[in-house]
Amino acid sequence: MKHKLSYILCIFVAVIFAWSMNGRLGVYLCAMLLFALIVSAVIKRLVKNRISLKVFSKTTQVAKGDTIEISFEISKSTFVPTPFIEVCFSSSGNISPLSPERFRIALGFSKEPRTYRISYRANHCGMASIEVGSVTLIDYLGLFASKVKTESFKSRFGVLPVIHEISGQNELLRVCCDATAYDDNAEETDEATTIGMGVAGYEHREYVVGDPIKRINWKLSSKRDTLMIRLDEKLASASQAIVFDCSSEKEESEQYYKTRDIAAEGALAMSALMLRQGLTCDVYMSSNNQWEHIVIEDEGGLAQFQSSIADFIASSENAQSAADLIAENGNKVAMMFSNNSSYAVQTKVLAKEAGCDLYTVLPHTVTQISSADYSISDDFEFTNT
Repeated sequence: MKHKLSYILCIFVAVIFAWSMNGRLGVYLCAMLLFALIVSAVIKRLVKNRISLKVFSKTTQVAKGDTIEISFEISKSTFVPTPFIEVCFSSSGNISPLSPERFRIALGFSKEPRTYRISYRANHCGMASIEVGSVTLIDYLGLFASKVKTESFKSRFGVLPVIHEISGQNELLRVCCDATAYDDNAEETDEATTIGMGVAGYEHREYVVGDPIKRINWKLSSKRDTLMIRLDEKLASASQAIVFDCSSEKEESEQYYKTRDIAAEGALAMSALMLRQGLTCDVYMSSNNQWEHIVIEDEGGLAQFQSSIADFIASSENAQSAADLIAENGNKVAMMFSNNSSYAVQTKVLAKEAGCDLYTVLPHTVTQISSADYSISDDFEFTNT
């Protein structure tokens, strides 16, 4: 609009000049302006379908905080001087451009392709995308603009979450382990004592950081006021369960991504803690309206969970509720990490009806945080609400 007003003003000045001062010169000025308009429109018309754009990106996954670079090549197949070409990129909210996403390029007479680069920073975990928003050809006078049909491009890549280390004295994990069907009815016995028909009794020692948490005798520990570890193998193998389910929002703001990060990395940190403590962990993760079940028994399972979070797409709805999924797989105790307080409370009620104790965990930035059993801080400290 600005360029059109300027052009109309030039015509108006030329007409006034011809009428009041010099008629012949004013007519020449008007003719030149009209000729420039025609030439500009014709050139734009000639080169519109002679422009090609190629975008290159080999990124599949990047670590949170890393830089992603894509390049694009633009060229033309005619000797006619090309007017301005405006290339605009758009990206998802969990990455941010380190340079302007809009390029205005003039190729001139050269038919040689030109290469440009644009960089982004991966700010938040989850699936990210970069695409060509539009390619527009603008005539020399800036009066006419038209879209150029080029090869469509959309790059998708995962942003890996950070695996934070949390304290082994985590209250949430202790509560979940305490609620699981472990046999804590063994009484305190001295080393090498026997019970019944000469059957060896339980032997204990004090807890050392790094010991499997499932070997702790909570009843004996409460009596001695210090953590005590069983030295026998009586404890049956029991799997803990983690549910990770973050919902999408219509307007995905910076705060939304920050909250989602805390929930995702909180679930990942808890599963890493379970692995260090020698516990098997069943992870139920909702992504793109589908459930994924991951069993974490070793570092490979933890890496799979991390990779799945990198490819995570927030769900708007699920065909099956988390409560039904947990019950079907036989988990009696689970912890749920989410960014939606009302959904977490609803799932907790359904889980209770299905015979499962579900502990809800929400980032501290979530509204109605008091409805959760535990909250997570920016430093990944778990607090009982």
